Amino acid sequence: MTGPDIGSLRVNGATLHYEVRGRGPLLLLVPGGTGGAASFDGIADDLAAEYTVATYDPRGMSRSTLDDPDAEQHVAEHADDAARILDLLSPGAPARVFGTSSGAIVALHLLTARAERLVRVVAHEPPVVEVLPDAPDHRLLVARVQETLRTEGLMPAMAVFAAGLRKDGGTAGPGAEVGLPPQAAARAERTMAD
Repeated sequence: MTGPDIGSLRVNGATLHYEVRGRGPLLLLVPGGTGGAASFDGIADDLAAEYTVATYDPRGMSRSTLDDPDAEQHVAEHADDAARILDLLSPGAPARVFGTSSGAIVALHLLTARAERLVRVVAHEPPVVEVLPDAPDHRLLVARVQETLRTEGLMPAMAVFAAGLRKDGGTAGPGAEVGLPPQAAARAERTMAD
């Protein structure tokens, strides 16, 4: 099997890296967190038997560069990026979108902003914690993750996030030995290296 067709798309404030496989109706896969196109390597080829599968690195991740690395990021901007990929790869034809985790929030925003461009949206595990009864606890976790990212970097912040999601609600303090699964850690390292 040959590899995906690779392209780049200039959007407001960034240049997006994207990959396309297969033939058929467009299916855009939106990664979550620090994921990129590589997050879907395990399923994209299988889905390409029935769909034109587009994956991409969200702005500021891996191979999608920002004009200003210090610029704030907003969901609406990420949804607009996804819409621009849809417009490029499936002009005028409605598409299917699958988003996971924070990518699911992007997919939901895209649905509210550009519903006419979509046939179906699958929002897999969107972290819409504000609707949960323990929303204040989730806000505190997000604040801890942001502070750890600012002071210690990505991998420690991801460890704090992973620890905060444990069923017992425990969190890891600074320097705690909490790791990511090996494949997730390898993808995160690749993202940082890119």
